[in-house]
Amino acid sequence: MDGLGFNLDDDIRSKVYKRIRKRELRNSMLLACILALSTYVGAYAMQYIMDFALILSGASSSALLSELTDVAVYTVQMITPVIVYFAVRGKGFADIFTVRDELDYDWEPEKISVGGVFAYFLVAFSFSSVLAIFGSIFTGIVSDVLSSFSEALVLDPQAFALPVSTGSAEFTVSIISVAVLPAILEEIFFRGVLLSEFIRYGKTFAVVASAVFFASVHGSAEQMVFSFGYGVIFGIIAVKTGSITVGILIHLLNNAYAQISQYYSVACQSQLVDDILFVMDIVLIVGGLAVIIYKICTDSLLYHERDDSCKGAGELTGKETFSAFLSPVMFIYYALVIYETYAVYFYYNLVK
Repeated sequence: MDGLGFNLDDDIRSKVYKRIRKRELRNSMLLACILALSTYVGAYAMQYIMDFALILSGASSSALLSELTDVAVYTVQMITPVIVYFAVRGKGFADIFTVRDELDYDWEPEKISVGGVFAYFLVAFSFSSVLAIFGSIFTGIVSDVLSSFSEALVLDPQAFALPVSTGSAEFTVSIISVAVLPAILEEIFFRGVLLSEFIRYGKTFAVVASAVFFASVHGSAEQMVFSFGYGVIFGIIAVKTGSITVGILIHLLNNAYAQISQYYSVACQSQLVDDILFVMDIVLIVGGLAVIIYKICTDSLLYHERDDSCKGAGELTGKETFSAFLSPVMFIYYALVIYETYAVYFYYNLVK
């Protein structure tokens, strides 16, 4: 009887613990949705403040002033959810630079050299090049479907095209706004905050969930596909190294390379320059594929999930964690993101 009672108590404890974990997961998803939506709130609020300040000052519009405004708006946009997270979870700034699954007692962070950082950059670059193709195909399909309902819903890439500045001052600001700030602020929020929030439910779930939210705030159908893949890459790097620092460096290298290449292509207007940039892209892609093949052969491309012996009774299964993407809260979030994304296209087609 004692043995039966002990087993029964264990079974009850396991069920209670599983209910608690499911509730924690729902709360984490709700918090992530609120944090992601707060980026829009922060951006709109700062944009209105900047517009009002420009009207009061009577300053004339210029490319440099426009880019400085974008920098201010973007900074507030990405800092807003981090501040909200600190308030809700009571964590400090230093906490978000470390990524660790506290239940994986056998986990050891990967020690990475300068060469290792460059190798991960090659992987990210080659992977993103492939994703850019799929993103273009996906955008074309979505555009064809929407245009069958209304011409106003045609996905014109110009709606999200970033201007390329050829002036030295404007170019410097663009490097800050396109390369430096996104590398730091996006890694802090999406990997330092969201991935760390989700990692207690499993590394794979944390990587995918943070990538989903990373893609959802990028504002265009094409960039969502591209950004999801990038989010997965940066999530894997954060989990393997136990830090967001390496991800920041690779994010910075990738965005800076893209912006500098685009700058020289527009500024020089030379076929020779375009050919050199094309060859450099090919070399980086081939190098990235070589690194991927090597890491696959040496079983060092991905991380290893928590060993089953580290999991307590009542831990959620993979199916139970990923079902969180189908919760009512997430469907409301998907609807808001879709509206925010395609409303811009609709407005752009009406006013152009």
